[in-house]
Amino acid sequence: MLFVLNHIYLACTSPSTPLVEVVDAMELVTARPTETETICSTLRPDSVQQDCLWWGAEQLMRTDADLAAKVCGELEGILAGECWFQLAEKQDQPTFCSQASPFVEDCQIHLLSRWLFRHPHTDWKEMTVRAEHYGIDPASKIGETVLYRHLVSVSQPMELSICAQTANQGACLLAGSGVYRDRLRYAEEQHTFPCNIDNQHALFHNDHPTLQPIYQEFYEANCVSP
Repeated sequence: MLFVLNHIYLACTSPSTPLVEVVDAMELVTARPTETETICSTLRPDSVQQDCLWWGAEQLMRTDADLAAKVCGELEGILAGECWFQLAEKQDQPTFCSQASPFVEDCQIHLLSRWLFRHPHTDWKEMTVRAEHYGIDPASKIGETVLYRHLVSVSQPMELSICAQTANQGACLLAGSGVYRDRLRYAEEQHTFPCNIDNQHALFHNDHPTLQPIYQEFYEANCVSP
């Protein structure tokens, strides 16, 4: 709310609702979110009214999704996109993502990725069904990236042999190399990169031709004296 009030303060440098009245309105919205539209309707300029509506929508998302959606529908631009995105996240409802411009694809990917994270051992058929449910074509570049990254990330150490069983082995291997590189980079940033590694270590590359060169790259950067 502090960010919202700071934004409002800047907006109030032009002819507008006095700041004290704006603050009172925001407190009313917090206490009575179902009256958001009425409370915010008299605020000026429009940017202040939009911030007020956004604040009310955030409160309503916890209690009244239908009314929150109505308020999101009154917002414009980036605020509207953020509002629909958050509502989709709160309700796990992909139909709200379709209105979250310019974040439609980000919203769909987020919902699908979150579902996959919560269901790590789902089979491929269910994964593709879920992708379609969240508005993502599982055969598209984005769909393959999300699904294959999940598929290869379940096991530690990573087992890329599973890619041989997929419809697009190249996309699966590419996703695996991305996940593996992310894991090594995280270890590097945490100063826990393993200079000595065996086949029991979570970051072991299993001598896979896709992963071994990536490990070697990080090994030389972190373990070899200049």
